[in-house]
Amino acid sequence: MNVGAERFRRSFSKSEWQTLTAGQIVTETSSTEGQRVRAAGIVHFTPREVWPTLVDFESRPKYLPGAQEIRMLRVDANRVWLAERVRVLLVSIRYQVINTLDPEAGSVSWVLDDTVENDIAATTGSWQLVPVTDGRHTLVIYSNRLDTGQPVPRVIESFLLQRLLPQMISGLRGEVQRRLPA
Repeated sequence: MNVGAERFRRSFSKSEWQTLTAGQIVTETSSTEGQRVRAAGIVHFTPREVWPTLVDFESRPKYLPGAQEIRMLRVDANRVWLAERVRVLLVSIRYQVINTLDPEAGSVSWVLDDTVENDIAATTGSWQLVPVTDGRHTLVIYSNRLDTGQPVPRVIESFLLQRLLPQMISGLRGEVQRRLPA
């Protein structure tokens, strides 16, 4: 996978990078124009080894927190339409996204499919796989901008994001390790 690894590496402070190399997960949130989040962690497999798990969309409910169902609706070249159902606290949320896959760059990005009715107002985001440690490991970066379209108290939003973001990265990490034991 051909990505500018150093550019991604520089997007983390020295302290954050030390946290990542110690095996922990780094998260960050901001609340401008909807909730923006980013989470990152290192997986001890190459990006090419991580990629098949990342794009096995329908298996994500096994390891991603809150994901209840993901169905592949359509594939057109490098674009994949997914119907997703997630559960947050006691609320079930349905929406449809259009994913764009770029295996060479190690990225999967998405936008909300606004041609259908969704339970959220907007979402855009990406998963990025970046080779580190001479390509032997992968820095996984998840980023998302979400507008629920509903007033959600900041304290609840913050609590959920601080709890769910690390679980997303560790869930993917654990699934890759389960599929590819050392």
